[in-house]
Amino acid sequence: MAEKYPVSLQKDEKVIKVMRRHPARLVLDIVLTFIIEVLVLVALFWLRDTVSVLGLLWNILIGIALIGGLIFIGIEFYRYRNDVWLLTNQRIVDSTRTSPFNQTVSSADLVNVQDMNFHKRGVLATLFNFGDVICQTASQTQHFAFRGVSHPEDVLHLVDTHRDLARHRMYNPESNEPAAS
Repeated sequence: MAEKYPVSLQKDEKVIKVMRRHPARLVLDIVLTFIIEVLVLVALFWLRDTVSVLGLLWNILIGIALIGGLIFIGIEFYRYRNDVWLLTNQRIVDSTRTSPFNQTVSSADLVNVQDMNFHKRGVLATLFNFGDVICQTASQTQHFAFRGVSHPEDVLHLVDTHRDLARHRMYNPESNEPAAS
């Protein structure tokens, strides 16, 4: 089954690459949530044993904390699955869906991409080889950030290559041959 994209493709547009955050980012967010959840539960259990008044209330708070942690993990997984970047032969697309009721989609023509850079911050980003690719554009949305993508240097090179091809097609519309890379 073909993947459903967050935007309709234009005439003669082909998807080159679909990108999501590196799975290690998801795992790190879940581990952080788990650590916070354990600290909250330890504090609630300690308070429950210290303050014996309203024991049922403490049990309800502990239940709410457990359910809240599970909901937060579910939200992180939902965001991971629905934060998508597309590189096509004509444009870059950033689609973010933070909930089923909230979606933001931005796109910019590849020929408008001016400057690009990538950042790997920290030991884990270096170890798992993920980072951010920032594309500055001449369009109304001034930059696109591919956050936490695998192999950011390869993504930068891929965007750069296809930007050059798009510019070649724009300035040489009669040529069917791609620019030499």
